[in-house]
Amino acid sequence: MLRYLPAGSLLASVYYRYTTGVIERLILPADDGTTIRFPVNLGDRNSYGVELKLPVRPDRLVEVQL
Repeated sequence: MLRYLPAGSLLASVYYRYTTGVIERLILPADDGTTIRFPVNLGDRNSYGVELKLPVRPDRLVEVQL
């Protein structure tokens, strides 16, 4: 959704992203009582949210994005 305002414009969007191969960290116990930690690509992730962008021009030469 794009809306124009006197001081600038407002852009709102909704997003969804599915990611495979997310790096997870495995921690395994060693025989000497310590732990071994290493990365493995084995996870999936679902991300979603709302993004709001408000660029404002307080001056002709300056633009600020909130």
